[in-house]
Amino acid sequence: MKQLKFLGFVLVFCSIMNCSVMGERLISDGVRGNELCESAENWAESIIHSKNLNAYVDSKIISENGEGKYSISLYSGDSPYGYAVVRVQNDDCWVEYGAIGKGIESINDTIEENIQKRGMSFPNAEKSIVEIAPLNYAMIIEEPETMRVFDSYGNQMSIVEEKVKWSGASKKYKDHEELFISSKKWIAPVYRPERSITLKKYNSKTILPTQGWSEIWVGKYACGVQALLQIGLMEKVIANTADAKVNAYNKLWKYTKTVETKDSKKNTAKTGKIVYGEGGMDDAAKGFVKYLKEKGYKKSDYKTSSDRPTIKWINDKLNKNKSLLMVYGINIGGKRSGHFISILGFRRAVEVSKNCTYDYLMVYDGWDSNVAYMNYSKIDFMDCAVTYFNVKK
Repeated sequence: MKQLKFLGFVLVFCSIMNCSVMGERLISDGVRGNELCESAENWAESIIHSKNLNAYVDSKIISENGEGKYSISLYSGDSPYGYAVVRVQNDDCWVEYGAIGKGIESINDTIEENIQKRGMSFPNAEKSIVEIAPLNYAMIIEEPETMRVFDSYGNQMSIVEEKVKWSGASKKYKDHEELFISSKKWIAPVYRPERSITLKKYNSKTILPTQGWSEIWVGKYACGVQALLQIGLMEKVIANTADAKVNAYNKLWKYTKTVETKDSKKNTAKTGKIVYGEGGMDDAAKGFVKYLKEKGYKKSDYKTSSDRPTIKWINDKLNKNKSLLMVYGINIGGKRSGHFISILGFRRAVEVSKNCTYDYLMVYDGWDSNVAYMNYSKIDFMDCAVTYFNVKK
């Protein structure tokens, strides 16, 4: 990860902080607050087809490049009903990102509540929002002689803070296994769960085929095909028999346009042993849908979010019981190394030793018959995409 002098970033933009309070329709730096609110209300109306929501400007969002962004809260009567991040450019306003739903609070209120959960309160301090990464916000709290910064979970951040860059990641990993926490290590004294979602299709009886099984029975292994085999078994599209799984594996290998890796070609040319393959997300998704339709699920389709989807996006699909396929890349040995997994659930938990809250994904890693966990908040991905499948007859 690239380092950023966080204090310097904050001070450069101090002059544009605290430009509104909730309920105001005009703000002090020349942007018309009513236009911001109307943009948020029109956006909300286009999604839920209702004119009953009211928008209010919370604050300007401090960004590294000085882009005009504002945090807007949405209310249905007196109850919170979501938020929007509105961007202003060339006298034009549009919603860059947002969330709508009963009980969903604004960025500002969410961070403040998480701070209060940790036993802290700053009722008279000056507060503002800073964007520390795409769709990742923190709160600056200024008192006469003190300035503190808290992340979206209410954890206090150091003044010199690592700034996450979703693209061009620089952190180097030894191998992919470094990213995963085994079920044996996911124990209460180490991780304290705060909330969770588990895919309804998944339970303790769900088949998680091992890499060893595929190597022995099929003579092949590719992490993308392996993850799709698991999803097919979970969706009950593939029968849990050796013949059915071998047949499905070979078809998925073909339909997803999986190719043998260079290293595998060198080894198998001499030994004639196991073939190892690789492929991309688009071919994997299209190939799986082709297989689904061949099996009689004619109305099946998929949709991909290719720019490190947010936890809200992932949780929405988990709540809708959609099977999720993820591909990501990390820096190993100075080069991108990719891996496919499937997402089975979400866990927000406190890492007890650090007293920090993170978002974890419960996943099938493609190797073992037990679930694993990965800290989605901290991994320095070079790239990350997730596809969800609608499996329909």
